[in-house]
Amino acid sequence: MEWVRDGKGYDKGNMFNDLSSLLATLLEGTVHPTRRDARWVATISSLRIQIRHACALSPGLEQLLSEPDWVAELWTDAIAQAADETGLADLPACCPWSLSDQVLTDTIAL
Repeated sequence: MEWVRDGKGYDKGNMFNDLSSLLATLLEGTVHPTRRDARWVATISSLRIQIRHACALSPGLEQLLSEPDWVAELWTDAIAQAADETGLADLPACCPWSLSDQVLTDTIAL
């Protein structure tokens, strides 16, 4: 994963992909707690750092976290990823976590 140095190399698409991956990883760990290993924790930590840094450099990206349509599309992508990884189809229809208050902080216990 490329570290964001100036905000120019990180855009809405990067934010979508990273957040979707982060949500899918969190969901996988919720559905399959036995998958919560050091690699799982490292993936979550790395994605959180990348996204928080990008939001700090570009406040416009942070505003996306509260746009309902964007978040809904993001969640749809995340559950598709998680379903592919876990083989489960019965995943939550709506994101159970607040993006800015839980997902990007350490509020969700790892």
